[in-house]
Amino acid sequence: MVEQVNDNLFFSRYQGGGRSSYHPKMMTKVILYAYTQKIYSCRDIAKSLREHLPMV
Repeated sequence: MVEQVNDNLFFSRYQGGGRSSYHPKMMTKVILYAYTQKIYSCRDIAKSLREHLPMV
């Protein structure tokens, strides 16, 4: 589903600069997966990414 979204949708507003970023499609997948696991808090998502390999 996420792979079918045009990359221009993500990068049209990206100005560049700053630290290296994660790919927007990968971040979208992480958020969607977290929501399916009933994890809604950004801190809880980050904790799950650190502690649970399936989140990666």
